Amino acid sequence: MRKQPVQERSQKRLAELMATAERLIIEQGVADFSVRAVLRETGTSMAAYYEFFPTKAALLRSLVEKYGDQLNKVIARALIDRRQDTPEQRIDAGLDAIFAFYVDNPIALRLWPAIHYDNALSELDRRDTERNADLLLAFLEDIDASDQSRETARWMVMSSCTIMRHAARLDPPAREQLIEKQRMALKALVGITRP
Repeated sequence: MRKQPVQERSQKRLAELMATAERLIIEQGVADFSVRAVLRETGTSMAAYYEFFPTKAALLRSLVEKYGDQLNKVIARALIDRRQDTPEQRIDAGLDAIFAFYVDNPIALRLWPAIHYDNALSELDRRDTERNADLLLAFLEDIDASDQSRETARWMVMSSCTIMRHAARLDPPAREQLIEKQRMALKALVGITRP
């Protein structure tokens, strides 16, 4: 985003652009999404759009950042009061929170394909995934501190975000089966690495 608006009118315009973009992406998907459609529906000029976003990719990046930050907060809220729980219970809470986030935010699922077509978005997604994995791992302090075990655990937890995103697209019973397999894999990892 070029600038964060200060005036209330500009803030409302930005919120309207973002909300319309989200709705259109949910309805059409990223591939068919166009900035012109957003401008047409909001009655915004191209010049006004450029005040906020220099490109379509910049708008998509802003949405990816927004939902990446929201997912991180969801994970933190799900785990913050669970330090007394077993690692297995914390794994369940973390995976449930990630899965619920994707079910409750279809835009986050629809943005996923855009990440594969843009290097900057891919890098942003990688950093967000690592940040979420590090957050989850902070609540699994029972994992052995050896570097190799910790790195293995980190990669397993990073894959959980992708797997939960994929599970949210599936119908039952395939959805539940995939989630259960991921739960079992993470719990097995904790069991193996627990001191």
